[in-house]
Amino acid sequence: MSEADRALLMLLGSVGIRVGEIVTGLFEDSLSCDEQTAFEQQLRELADGFRQRVLRTPLVINEEVT
Repeated sequence: MSEADRALLMLLGSVGIRVGEIVTGLFEDSLSCDEQTAFEQQLRELADGFRQRVLRTPLVINEEVT
């Protein structure tokens, strides 16, 4: 596992831990703008991490790497 993959898994774990808190806050309308913005930024970082991983992962078609 690469260092980038480890970092992505760590970020995914931290986002996963916060999901329940964020969902509850959204339903209760108790999240500040800063809290919502911080979570939005984490989600963007997570999405970018997955996009970068996809770009560096070789595509395999019929057992041939492209």
